[in-house]
Amino acid sequence: MVGVVRAIPPPPGMKLEGEILVVRKGLCPREVAAAQADSERRALNDYYAEPIWFPYHDKVWINTWDRADIPKDAGSYPGGWGKILQFVEPISMQVLQKTPMYCKLAYPSQLEIGKDPAEKIDFTNVQRAWWDAIILKYAISEKAPMCMPLDVRIMD
Repeated sequence: MVGVVRAIPPPPGMKLEGEILVVRKGLCPREVAAAQADSERRALNDYYAEPIWFPYHDKVWINTWDRADIPKDAGSYPGGWGKILQFVEPISMQVLQKTPMYCKLAYPSQLEIGKDPAEKIDFTNVQRAWWDAIILKYAISEKAPMCMPLDVRIMD
């Protein structure tokens, strides 16, 4: 686990104010630059990178792995019904998120970014989305009945 700013640093120019400052923990510009480089390396080079932040914690769990570890004779996963479920579940969740009941209970909790080798990823957009969600969580802390984790999935 790493500090929140070390997982995905705020984009250049974004000001962290109020309660949110606790996650910065006195990092100097050199440390933030190193965290930026490490975050970009994971996003560009790892097959799967997923930082997960649990609300109000000052640490982020980073789940990451590389394709180099997959044996050549490994079958596809998920297979059969798993593929169908992976297609149906996000659509079902998008429909559910439009219901009035869900809108009263939830806030943004998941960001997914696919990598296209032909395009350069603009990391500032990813960083801004991540930090906007964290700032929103702090802003609505009294109104949010659930503490769902925030995660970003960056994958091939």
